[in-house]
Parts: sequence; structure tokens; C-alpha cells
Amino acid sequence: MKAFNLIKEANSDEETKHLIDLRHKSQLDFNSITDEARQEGLQEGIQVGEQRGIQIGEKRGEKRGEGRGRIQALETVAFQMLSMNMPIDTIIAATGLEKSHIEELAKKVNRQ
Repeated sequence: MKAFNLIKEANSDEETKHLIDLRHKSQLDFNSITDEARQEGLQEGIQVGEQRGIQIGEKRGEKRGEGRGRIQALETVAFQMLSMNMPIDTIIAATGLEKSHIEELAKKVNRQ
């Protein structure tokens, strides 16, 4: 009977050890899968953020470019009107440019 109990105890210890090993392996697998998923999510978030940043930057750049283009067109008109000796008040009314801006353009016209 004593020998049977020792064998039973030894088998029980082996089973317990095997279960502990399986549990440990399972935990390692879970941690690995979780880490991979976290990294994939992080990379996806970075890519989405980069794309969104690019889109926002492009829109801002387009708006700035359009604004600069309008100002340059108005400056060209004002410059031509100054070259034709039109009154500054008329140029302000026609272009919507500030008086100081037109006066700066007038200095350039007078240099030519």
C-alpha cells in the first residue's frame, strides 16, 4: 500500500508539474499575442495619424496659397492703377487693399 501511495503521489506531482507548465506556456502565448496586437494597433494608429496630418497640412497649404494668390492679383491690379495715376481712394475701393499696402506699392511704381 505504501508503494502505491508513493507512485500515486509521484504521478500527481508529475501531473501538477505538467499542468503548471501548460499554464505557464498558455500565459506566455497570451502575452505574446497581446503584445503583437498592441504593436499592430499602435502602428495602425500612427499611420492613421500621419495620413490625417498630411490631409490637414495640404488643406492649410491650399488655403494659404489661394489667399496669397488673391493678394498678388489685387496687388497687380493696384500696381496697374497706380501706373495709370489713379487716386489711392479709387484703388482702395476697387481692390479692398489697405491704404498702407497701396502706398508701399506706390513707392515701387515711383522707382520705375
